[in-house]
Amino acid sequence: LVIRPPLIYSAYGVFIDYPALSTGTLAETLGHPGGAASYLAAILAQLYYYPWVGGVVVAALALSLGVGFERLAALCREGRHTPWPILLAPPLAVVAIHNRYVMVLDVLVGLALGIWAAVLMCRVAGRRPWVAAIASAVLAGLLWQAAGGAAMVFALTVSLYIALAGRCWMAGLVPAVVTPAAVWVGGVWLAVLTGGQAFLRLTPFAGEAFATDAVVRATAAGLFAWGPVLVVGSVVAARWGHKVDAGQPKKHGGKGTRPKPGWLGRLGSGRAVEGVLAVGLVAAVVLLSPQAHRRRLFEALHDARNEQWADCVEAIRRIPLGQYDFYCNHLANRALGRLGALTERMFCLPQGRPALLLLTADVPNSRAKFALLGLCAAELGHLNLAQRMGYEALEGQGPCPWVLELLATIHAAKDQPEAARVLYTALARDIVHYDRGRAYLAMLDKDAEMTGQPRVRAMKANMWGQDHPYGVEDEQFILQGLLSSNAGNKAAFEYLMAYYLLTRQLEKVAAGVGRLGELGYRRIPTHIEEAVMIYSSMTRQQVPLFGMQMSPQTVQRYNEFTAVLKRLGGDKGTAMGAMAADFGNSYFFYYMFNVSGAGADR
Repeated sequence: LVIRPPLIYSAYGVFIDYPALSTGTLAETLGHPGGAASYLAAILAQLYYYPWVGGVVVAALALSLGVGFERLAALCREGRHTPWPILLAPPLAVVAIHNRYVMVLDVLVGLALGIWAAVLMCRVAGRRPWVAAIASAVLAGLLWQAAGGAAMVFALTVSLYIALAGRCWMAGLVPAVVTPAAVWVGGVWLAVLTGGQAFLRLTPFAGEAFATDAVVRATAAGLFAWGPVLVVGSVVAARWGHKVDAGQPKKHGGKGTRPKPGWLGRLGSGRAVEGVLAVGLVAAVVLLSPQAHRRRLFEALHDARNEQWADCVEAIRRIPLGQYDFYCNHLANRALGRLGALTERMFCLPQGRPALLLLTADVPNSRAKFALLGLCAAELGHLNLAQRMGYEALEGQGPCPWVLELLATIHAAKDQPEAARVLYTALARDIVHYDRGRAYLAMLDKDAEMTGQPRVRAMKANMWGQDHPYGVEDEQFILQGLLSSNAGNKAAFEYLMAYYLLTRQLEKVAAGVGRLGELGYRRIPTHIEEAVMIYSSMTRQQVPLFGMQMSPQTVQRYNEFTAVLKRLGGDKGTAMGAMAADFGNSYFFYYMFNVSGAGADR
């Protein structure tokens, strides 16, 4: 598939707001402006979990809008041919929006409802314009309640059709005038919204995805304008066609002569050109619309959810340096930690202290921070912090499946089976993960301590069991506390060594060598070796290696690094540029220039 809907699903509750189904009754949901479109979109959004089903949802939505606009054009052009590129534009716009990996399904569903309602009213207007005008004014209010701002598109489209195609200007003014008034009354007086909120509900001019992605905003705005523009253009084209036909000379048989073909006609009545333009339009959308950074970040998150850690690292490596952020860095470190290679390969990628645990003030509180920090803290064993982040995510995102599962597992690890049962029961109500929730409940019924569940066992083994101050968010304090609670917590040790490396605490890195053997290391990880080489050179002391040896490759590389540095003199700027290709993935380079991930093998 060109578009991978499961990547969008994996980002729910982290980089995309979770499209939660309402916890209230259906009547309460439909009572909100745009409630019907939002509810239907939330159901369809859950299906993105399945690759082909999600693809069918995207295709069905694109087809629905495409056929709806085609029917509208056919009504206006009175049976005349509509060029294929014009008909292809709306479904390709849907594909382009999804290729940006954003969630605006509720806006697109609302627009589809509005366009098909417009087709229905335009068919009525062809015979009874005043009946269609009055019915449209009433229907627009109901449509605003169901689909939000698409009601304005509906009203304007029908108004233009009645005025231009039906040649009844007075009737055409009715929906155009009544609909804004109805939206104002319904939004401001009844729904207690501001005027802007009432008119912009479920439109391309409100919402996170539209605010952060100008391409999505422009494409969706073009879709909203397509109906009225199509009506005007089609009516004008139809009338021009009638004038051309009327001006052709007649033969004695009464039939008009065929006009001399123009350049389009000489190429096959223009159909061949239309086909070429249509193929070009499809190719342009597929090749030019993707948001590569967002897709790769979602791929990394998807791989992390499926514990495909090597693939996660590879997805992060493909993200350009200019688009690399805290969350890319954090996901890469988490994957390397799960592979047992954090202190072996971390400086092959851009690094910074804030991304290690996302605890510093440099990383603002956000949906992504709560989600990623909660998952990482649970794996390290800081269950209190993971639980706090999980409930922050639950409050902001609603019953997102991964949040429910994380919190339930934490409660199970803390020997709180009833709290776990409540959350597993909520998971069992999810329309995608209901079987997973039921399996957890069956496991809980069989064994209240859930000793057979690997994640519960791992959390119990690494859990910070000692009393510690609430709310302390210092990386060193947390990681040292986790290790003091369980000396065998290898993940906490890796993160602590990574913290020392990032903060240049070489003495503590050297002291950590003594714990490698008891944690199962067979050799000294590369970046720890590099730090020890720097420390030994600076202090002129031999660091005890406790039966391990420095690799000859690291010693040779250090000698080469210092020789090149000495040859280039004291100009750091020149040295950094000259040495990046050969040493940019080493701790030597990071320690000297505070830059990493610059090597050719990134």
